[in-house]
Amino acid sequence: MSKTVKTLLLILVVLAILVSIIKCSMNTGMSGGTTSGGTTSGGTTSGGTTSGGTTSGGANSSGNNGGSSGVASIFYHTVIFHTNGGTAVSTMKTNNIKSAPKTEKEGYYFDGWFYDQGLSLPAVFPLKVDKDVELYAKWLKLEDERSLSNTSIKFMADNYSPSATYYITPTGFDFDRMNELNLGMKIIVTYEVYYRKDYEALWDIGYMGAPKYEVSLVKSDGLGQFKSDLTTTTSSVKRTISAVISAADLKDQRITLTFSTDNIQNVIYFKNITVEYSCGRMS
Repeated sequence: MSKTVKTLLLILVVLAILVSIIKCSMNTGMSGGTTSGGTTSGGTTSGGTTSGGTTSGGANSSGNNGGSSGVASIFYHTVIFHTNGGTAVSTMKTNNIKSAPKTEKEGYYFDGWFYDQGLSLPAVFPLKVDKDVELYAKWLKLEDERSLSNTSIKFMADNYSPSATYYITPTGFDFDRMNELNLGMKIIVTYEVYYRKDYEALWDIGYMGAPKYEVSLVKSDGLGQFKSDLTTTTSSVKRTISAVISAADLKDQRITLTFSTDNIQNVIYFKNITVEYSCGRMS
């Protein structure tokens, strides 16, 4: 074989090898390159990546529509509690409150949480919280106390009356709401009593012993408590009388406290008279 022929054959072999290399390179580019909307086999396809790529959140053939992971977002809101004189309740960051937070105030009944300062829009628990909110505590007055002026009584004598009457109907209580809650009131009257002899009357009737008196704590219908007592000393002695009255009666009737006597010989004195009001469940 001539030298020229050998040279031509060698050139053909080299060309064949080059063609083979070019074809391999082209095939590799097709399998790893970009197709419509993304790459295949490890690249992005229509709407995301497959075979090792992310399916949600990728670009698709119609545009860049970022997807989600499928987990719903949870939002928490601020709830501020105004206890209106009660024990403090901490501010919450939440979206749901299962039960009404507790607060206490001496002498008052906690009557719930309200959305407004006027206490007209009650919050019902469990409470779904979908925005920041402020809640206000409502209180029902349960206790009170008042002092009455000192007095003295004597039966039908000059400058004296056989009785002394006080009107002691409680004020500042929500009797309608108390009635709904079946709350009544116990009224306790505490007083100190003593006597002095009226010597001007001794010549008339003589000595009659320790003076008797009666104290009554009644409603306008005349029902209540009556106590007959006597005072055996010229020094002060503390006494009490009490009555339990329903909320309905407290609303509709006047409560009176009366000291009376039919004793002529002695003057009976009452001092440090106090009235305590205390609400509680009616039995």
